[in-house]
Amino acid sequence: MALEKKWKLSASPYLSNMHKLWSQKTADETAYICTKNKHGFFPVQCQTRSLVAAHTQESKATRQIGLYFKEFSGIDLSFIYDDYDRQRFLTGLEGTVFLMLSTLILSLLLGIGGAFVVESNQKISKYMVQLISVYAGMTPPLLQIYLLLFGVGSLLRELFELQLSTWLVVVFCLSLYTASSVMRAVLESCQHLRIDRPNFRLRVSSHLSIAQAYEGAAGSISASLINVSKASMIASAIAVPELLSATTSIMLDSGNVSEMMNTLLVTFVVLIALTNRLIKTLENKLREKAAEIYE
Repeated sequence: MALEKKWKLSASPYLSNMHKLWSQKTADETAYICTKNKHGFFPVQCQTRSLVAAHTQESKATRQIGLYFKEFSGIDLSFIYDDYDRQRFLTGLEGTVFLMLSTLILSLLLGIGGAFVVESNQKISKYMVQLISVYAGMTPPLLQIYLLLFGVGSLLRELFELQLSTWLVVVFCLSLYTASSVMRAVLESCQHLRIDRPNFRLRVSSHLSIAQAYEGAAGSISASLINVSKASMIASAIAVPELLSATTSIMLDSGNVSEMMNTLLVTFVVLIALTNRLIKTLENKLREKAAEIYE
């Protein structure tokens, strides 16, 4: 915590919570609460992952199942029988799902919104959007994250004492990167439509033009959205609590590398499959809507 202040870093919630926990004293202020009892164990409220008593008397069903499974199969899935590991894994899973959904939505909004601006033929806005699109599409998303968080973020912290949220930085940079591909796909679809209809123009007020342009770009857009869902692991590079960082911390504490890596693989396959299914469902809804407009 002293180094955080010295280096002007944002306070770590974990360090702050642990400092508060281990600084608590008894009512008479004569001793610390978090001290070992005569059996050599810390009080329950002081037990973190590294201090959890192996011989706890609790008999939760999930813990028993996990321990039996480990005993008979030799496969150590600590997030099943260990409460702390399970909490970390579920928190990481929740973070990854949030990243995926947020990035998908923002990518579509920025990409289609950018296409509207380019199609409007307002020169200044058009060139600005195209310039941003080139930067976003030609720059690796991890580099964008570093530039925004450590470059712009450092300036904001020094000048205005503002701290950028790592969550927002990751969602914005991944969305901007993907939005560039989405915008290009929509614009290419518009160009293709203009072959037969020279006066075609993508307009906010025309649901038909939106449906037609999206239908022609659906394949490319879906591929871009699936790719950015896979890229959500990049968030672990700046300590965002998502699935990869949670899995890594569990492996470091428990030593169950092969089990957790395979769990991570299976979990991501399921998440990507669900994401693909969600995108296909949205495409089908748009096609149905387009068909109604045509009629």
